[in-house]
Amino acid sequence: MRRLADLCKRLNGTPDPLEALGILLQEAMEAVGAAEASGGVVFNDDVVVTQRPSDGSPAQPRRSRAATHATYQRLLRQAEVLTGNDGSAAVPLVDSTKGLLAWIELKRTPTLSFLATEIELIEAMAGAATLALETARMRCEHRHFSRASDEASSLLSATIESTMDGIMAVDANGDVVAYNRRFMEMWGLEDEDLTGGDSNDLLLSLLGEIKDPVLFFEKVSELYWQPESESYDVIELRDGRCFERFSRPRPTDGGRPAGRVWTFHDITELKKLESQLLHAQKMEAIGTLAGGIAHDFNNIMTAVIGYTDLLMLELSPPAPYRGFLENIQNASHRAITLVKNLLAFSKEEALPTAKLECNALLQNVAGLLKRLVGTEVDFVLNLSSAPQGILVDQGQIEQVLANLATNARDAMPNGGTLAVDVSAIELSASELAGHDTAKPGAYVQISFSDTGLGIDETARSRIFDPFYTTKEVGKGSGLGLSISYGIVKRHGGFIDVASGEGMGTTFSVLLPKVELAPAPRPHPFVSLSKDKARNLPAQFPLLPGFNKHAPVAEPPR
Repeated sequence: MRRLADLCKRLNGTPDPLEALGILLQEAMEAVGAAEASGGVVFNDDVVVTQRPSDGSPAQPRRSRAATHATYQRLLRQAEVLTGNDGSAAVPLVDSTKGLLAWIELKRTPTLSFLATEIELIEAMAGAATLALETARMRCEHRHFSRASDEASSLLSATIESTMDGIMAVDANGDVVAYNRRFMEMWGLEDEDLTGGDSNDLLLSLLGEIKDPVLFFEKVSELYWQPESESYDVIELRDGRCFERFSRPRPTDGGRPAGRVWTFHDITELKKLESQLLHAQKMEAIGTLAGGIAHDFNNIMTAVIGYTDLLMLELSPPAPYRGFLENIQNASHRAITLVKNLLAFSKEEALPTAKLECNALLQNVAGLLKRLVGTEVDFVLNLSSAPQGILVDQGQIEQVLANLATNARDAMPNGGTLAVDVSAIELSASELAGHDTAKPGAYVQISFSDTGLGIDETARSRIFDPFYTTKEVGKGSGLGLSISYGIVKRHGGFIDVASGEGMGTTFSVLLPKVELAPAPRPHPFVSLSKDKARNLPAQFPLLPGFNKHAPVAEPPR
């Protein structure tokens, strides 16, 4: 009984089932004088077996499949003490549910059978160890599941935090129960903004940032009345950002919704790219249409001009008929100019280009640009400190510069400042997204910044459309900026516009930068003395009219 009490004391609070099994094996060996012992503990579909040889030192545990382990299968079929003629005994440890929890095997050398009293002692020791083993195994499983739960929770948290989407979860009462940092960054929130946990308070605080707060509030309210519904929509914010919002119910084990998960995805850049792509496709279609119409219209106007010239030459009509014909002729020539502009926009004409230095080009047209903007506008020219080479048709680029200066003047009816800046800039593929003809690399940027009225968002989206103008009827054809756009695009560049209503406008012409040819080195001037000039070797031919015996004239002083 004392040995049994000592065993219970040693097993009390043992946290590991294998450790408890080892204590039982050691005590049982000493109690009955066994030469060696072994035992196993059941873990789900596996058994972990440990041994005690004759010297009592524990062996390394090994794991086996329960379905193929002979002792386990034998005791599973018959959970009672099994003795053999070889001096062995197998004792099962059965848990509170009558399931096989573990077992021990003892063996004597030489082969002496176990006495009935010894079997009873072993069974009593096994019974005392069963509770300790069952408790230790439960603790071990709890630690395992707890560790697995912590790892799963940590993985889920890391996944949610690493996503680029903002995520917020609410319970059935509408209280915020979880969110990630991205959600707070997207909405500009701090931790204290969510300490109350009420999603209604959070909703009211966000309404001021949304372009259409009424629609936003109605959509959220609708989902509270329909907790099992999913929702998808696009939210536009006052600062220009655009979010995809997706919401779906968070179900419980019973299938009933226990709250809702909101996901916000920032699609601002995608919207910009979509707008740029649509604009490029529209301009391409308009250019193709304009080119086709321009050729046919040009043929018609050529005939009109030709027959008008014949009438004026052959008939010499008196006034007022001659004036009528001259008006027809002038209008026809204006139509021909319009056709040339359309052809330039549609890329139908050949483009003769040459390498030019951008600073020099701006200096050459600075006088013209000053006259175009008038005396009420301060003209400021800021050139680059280094040479900037561009490959362009000089005439067409000068037309672009004149168009931009004219538009800046019209945007400042009460005067202002027009600043023209030349600089070099490096653009990556991501920065050129939406400009299909432009390639990453070095660009020369010519910026026209005015302090005028600015352009609203609606007009800015159509600013390069042919025949679109915000000017009064008769004061603009709507072709200036569209033709400028087409010219710059043909040169492999693009025009960017930044503006806001009442904030002025900046048009930036970006052209691919090229390397300029080095300036030719002047030939050194060799001054010949009179003697050297007279004594030139005979093999050097003399220029016509040169007499080496004639006196050499002194250079003018």
